[in-house]
Amino acid sequence: MPDAADLLDAYDALCRTTEVDGFPPGTLIEVDDPLVRVHDRRRGFLCTPPDLRLDGPAVDALIERQRDVFAARGTAVEWKHRSHDLPADLPERLLRAGFVAEEPETVLVAEVADVLGLDAQPPAGVVLRQVCEEADLVRVAALESLVWGEDRGWLVADLRAACTAAVPPAAVFTAEADGEVVAAAWLVEQPGSGFAGLWGGSTHPAWRGRGVYRSLVAARARLAAQRGVRWLQVDASADSRPVLERLGFTAVTTVTAYVWTPQASPGATAAGDEAAGTDEVAGTDPALLPVLAELREREPLFHRPAPGAGADDLERQVDPGFWEVGASGRCYSRGHVLEVLRRRAEDGDDGGPWETSGFACRELGPGTYLLTYLLRQGGRFTRRATIWRRTPAGWQVLYHQGTPVAG
Repeated sequence: MPDAADLLDAYDALCRTTEVDGFPPGTLIEVDDPLVRVHDRRRGFLCTPPDLRLDGPAVDALIERQRDVFAARGTAVEWKHRSHDLPADLPERLLRAGFVAEEPETVLVAEVADVLGLDAQPPAGVVLRQVCEEADLVRVAALESLVWGEDRGWLVADLRAACTAAVPPAAVFTAEADGEVVAAAWLVEQPGSGFAGLWGGSTHPAWRGRGVYRSLVAARARLAAQRGVRWLQVDASADSRPVLERLGFTAVTTVTAYVWTPQASPGATAAGDEAAGTDEVAGTDPALLPVLAELREREPLFHRPAPGAGADDLERQVDPGFWEVGASGRCYSRGHVLEVLRRRAEDGDDGGPWETSGFACRELGPGTYLLTYLLRQGGRFTRRATIWRRTPAGWQVLYHQGTPVAG
């Protein structure tokens, strides 16, 4: 068994110094010595060294500077703290600055060679697939939403960007039984470090304890070996830790995400609070989270096409009786909306840049759902509501409305 201290040294020196490379191309990254600020689509991240080499007021000033940068953008930010990081009082200082601690996880590391010998075939009736098609990623997000009891529809865009990256692409795996995704996980390599992360490992409650998760670990280890990766790293929940330790992983430290959100700041403006939005699914029945994951990927419907949709596909998605109430209060017919979309497509105008947040879903009747969310376009915010109906031919939109949010 490798020495835990040696694995921790490798993790600090190689894995943490290159974690910024794991974000999709085009991500805004800023250096604020001694840390790196990452402006991700969902919320910001702070990549930090094991030792900030600061203390007292200098640490507080660094923390407040990060908080203020993201407050100005109206987005949340996450500071990952490992239990061996310095200064030792950093968690207390983060809490005083308004950050909130999430559940701690255990960082486990293993040499790929030590995991390759596993006899970890999936159970009978389960097939492992490496996927990257949009429809598969939607199914992965739906499973993750179901397992974790929150909307994780944002994973579709994140995984799409990661698994289509030039070098090296992330590898997304599903475990499927009778055509249904019962578990999912992915491998993300950090170039030049020798490390790859095992992320997203989630199994449907009905399939836990049957070796599905174990088989996904082995499948990703085999691919990592083919790519020349030396170490695998996992931020593991309390449920996953004992499984991974039995597979040869060693616990090297613990990690806690400290998150600050604009809503927590008494000085935030109304527009800033709206811009931050939330990924919590207020008012969404947990049983509807898979539906929410599917519909989320189809919005904003009239600012971009649904996955894989052309003009004819869009027409099929819009019910013959569709109508829209615009932000001005005017009503628009199906024909008018489709004509506007055609002109936009010809001009290459998708109404961007835009951001969506705060999705929620309610069932109105059999197969009919109300989807609500916040749309941000520059400094303009609108509350959006779309009524969708599931049909044998696929999803159809019945109604859409946009209501301006006062600044």
